[in-house]
Amino acid sequence: MTVKRRLAAAVAIAASLLTFAVAPQASAADSPIPGIQLTLYTGPAADPAHPAYHLVSGWTGGCLNPRDDIWHNGAPMWLGPCGNTAVEAFYVTRNPEGYYRFQNVVTKRYLEAGTATGGANGTAVQLWDFVAGGQNQWWAATVNPEGYLRLQNARYGRYLEASQVTTAAGNRGQLWDFVAGGTNQWWH
Repeated sequence: MTVKRRLAAAVAIAASLLTFAVAPQASAADSPIPGIQLTLYTGPAADPAHPAYHLVSGWTGGCLNPRDDIWHNGAPMWLGPCGNTAVEAFYVTRNPEGYYRFQNVVTKRYLEAGTATGGANGTAVQLWDFVAGGQNQWWAATVNPEGYLRLQNARYGRYLEASQVTTAAGNRGQLWDFVAGGTNQWWH
């Protein structure tokens, strides 16, 4: 009986390695935003039929994810260490107007610019339920010459950035005017 179990285990391992070796790898062509390869979420809840992606800061290397009470509207976004977890992953869709929406895998809420400050520099970026026609949940995506993504909020015209408090974890996501060479506004 042990010989059969060993043989079955060897076959299972060989099948897993073969699947890994021939499985298609994500490429820029597979990315939901043309011209850039976002970091694919591959954690335990990943669904190859409905891929999700991380927004990784070009400045800190941290992942944008909700902080504090993620189950309520207004959960603030911040940069923390990338742990390839579902809470830091987003489904990316393009709406008919040509803008992108980022839906959090866990909460199903959308990345948006808060409306309390009228879109001024420093406006909080947070998660909120879907709002039909909610331009504060729409993001224009452009790839800069350095190969990073810039996300400009459609309602306010300012860019998603990591506050420049520290290069360590803890920077909050916010809106700010365009900054030439501002790596805290670069994403991949």
